[in-house]
Amino acid sequence: MALLCYAGEIEAGERAVARFRTLATPIADMVRPMPYLEIYQFTAGGPSPEYEAARSLFLDAVDRPTAEGIVDHLEASSALLAVAQLRVLGGAMARVSADATAYAHRGRRIMASIGAVWERPDQAATHKAWVTNFAATLRQGKPGV
Repeated sequence: MALLCYAGEIEAGERAVARFRTLATPIADMVRPMPYLEIYQFTAGGPSPEYEAARSLFLDAVDRPTAEGIVDHLEASSALLAVAQLRVLGGAMARVSADATAYAHRGRRIMASIGAVWERPDQAATHKAWVTNFAATLRQGKPGV
């Protein structure tokens, strides 16, 4: 599953999304122009997972070995749901001075969120270790989130 968001001109977003659409035939394709707040309706009102672990970190780049490592980690997980979310940063956010607000990591290029959801409490150690190891494998440059 890929959740995509492009904040900018619709035509530029369509060009960026077109490259993802060539990767495989989707089961469902719900990507379309919409107001920003509508992107959160996908998860609103759903059940909350009872057991989950997550880590977030910054990346400076996602090259082929990093991308392959992400896929390898996801395939190796035995969690009910294993997630790696990459959020490309920059744009207007990066044009504000790092000391202007409480959000100081404006020079970082990508934020990664790693997560796992599982069903039983006895699975916690396995999935928490997977999340911690995955995040440590991805870590690049200075820490922060």
